[in-house]
Amino acid sequence: MNHSQSSEPRHQAWRRIYRLLSVAMPRDLRDKHGAAMADLFVRELQRTAGSGRAAVTWTAAVGLGDLVRR
Repeated sequence: MNHSQSSEPRHQAWRRIYRLLSVAMPRDLRDKHGAAMADLFVRELQRTAGSGRAAVTWTAAVGLGDLVRR
């Protein structure tokens, strides 16, 4: 999947937030794994999309929390 594409506009908004926060990651980690991590984040949002907005929001919060923790 091309990480710049998403079927849901909300997913694109979450991805923008993810990209903004990824600047806080160590540069070597971001350079080596940043694109794959962002792709996984969007795939998880898409996976939970059928469960409703609350599920997507929860998934985004968990993903963003993991990013901040790293």
